[in-house]
Amino acid sequence: QTELSNIVNHKNTTDFSGNMVHYVISGRSMEPTIEDNSIVFVQRADALNDGEIGIFVVDGNVMCKRFKDEGGQRWLQPDNDADEYSPIMLVEETVCYCQGRVLFA
Repeated sequence: QTELSNIVNHKNTTDFSGNMVHYVISGRSMEPTIEDNSIVFVQRADALNDGEIGIFVVDGNVMCKRFKDEGGQRWLQPDNDADEYSPIMLVEETVCYCQGRVLFA
C-alpha cells in the first residue's frame, strides 16, 4: 500500500515570527531521515527549493516528502527506497499545496 497520508497531527509552536508549527509524522516513507512518530518543526512556506523536505497537501492528503525540481519536472520524493514508497509526480492535474519547510526533526 502506498502511503499518502502520513501526518497524524500538528500543533502551533511559537517562534519569534509566529511562523512555526510542529507535526508528528506517522509512517515510514521518510526513513531513515525522519522516523515514524518523529516530531518535525516546520516553518510556513509557500514554495521550497530542490531537495528540501516539506509538508504538502496533495489531492487532499497531507504528507511529508522531499521536493525535487529537475529539468522542468517536479515531484515529491520519499527518502525510503523500499518498493512500497513511490515518488509523486506533480503534473498539471495534481492539486498540491506546500504548507511549509521542515527545519529539523
